Amino acid sequence: MGNARFVRPFGLVGTVRRAGERYLVGDGASFEIREYARTGELARLLRVRGDPPRFTAAARAAERARMAANSRGSVLAKYFDAYWERAPVPEKPPAYQRFETDQRGRLWIEAYPLGATPAPRWFVLDVDWRPLGMVELPRRFDLRHIYDDAILGVQRDADGIESVVLYALDAR
Repeated sequence: MGNARFVRPFGLVGTVRRAGERYLVGDGASFEIREYARTGELARLLRVRGDPPRFTAAARAAERARMAANSRGSVLAKYFDAYWERAPVPEKPPAYQRFETDQRGRLWIEAYPLGATPAPRWFVLDVDWRPLGMVELPRRFDLRHIYDDAILGVQRDADGIESVVLYALDAR
């Protein structure tokens, strides 16, 4: 028996990642990531202030199209329109989608995707959480692992066929 569910439009994604002997926790409700020691004590806090963008009609339409495409072929597809009409939509998008850490302990934070098929954008911070830059990945690429010199993920073609892909990182 399978598991079928709809994700809430513009919903939050909780992330917990290990970083050495500490743990990083966040959900995108605000631009905040907490680092905890193994004892459970808060070790440090990354917080970015500012007003998040408000939704536009185009962003809402793009999210609806993206979610409808993701439900295509599932047992829930026939219920999507009714679900969308009743689903609560927040006033603002999440501050970020999720975050990952690489083998060196750098923090990669994925910008929340606003658009039909946006290219994934990741903001990279060093181990002291100083900004290093932004990486834009190919459209329909789902990052799964970050190595020192490459990233591994799943690439979907226009028909939704998945391939495992390894891209080299060039730090120029």
